[in-house]
Amino acid sequence: MEIVKRAPSVLGESAAQLEDLAGLAPKRFDYWIRYGSRPSRASAIATLSAIIETANERLIDAERAHIGRWVDTPYTLDSARDLQQALTEIIEFVRTSNSLSQVPELEEENRRHLISLCRTVIGLLEGPKVELGLLEQCAQALKKIAPVIVSAAVSAAVGAAVTNLMRPVEHACSAIDDAA
Repeated sequence: MEIVKRAPSVLGESAAQLEDLAGLAPKRFDYWIRYGSRPSRASAIATLSAIIETANERLIDAERAHIGRWVDTPYTLDSARDLQQALTEIIEFVRTSNSLSQVPELEEENRRHLISLCRTVIGLLEGPKVELGLLEQCAQALKKIAPVIVSAAVSAAVGAAVTNLMRPVEHACSAIDDAA
């Protein structure tokens, strides 16, 4: 049950997505955890298989995303400051918004992870080199929450941050493809 409890936040997937992948009824994880009931053998196997499959995908993504991906910062001083400002606005919104706590796609652990990731990228933008995997990971996390943001100002900040974070990643990937 500890694996089921921690899997959504560790894997960056909502419980609903993992339940769907396992072929379970909605809110099944909550039911098991809240009432301490034990899943059937078939449900337990399906759940663990879904968790393992998702974890394997994350490992492949992580390995691919972090191989020699430190590059000289592609940002000007002004664009780095703009991006840092946008990420700071997003952090403040995610940290203080009560409306998102009801949205399964942004559970409390995912909220803390996103805040930590944004803070890491803000710090990274102050150096002479950036790690493309972290920029990409931050952009992907922001893409996931974009549909649930109700504030127009924060929605614009998320869109700008995603675009600006992905620009150097896409440029580096095309340069790698050209070299191959």
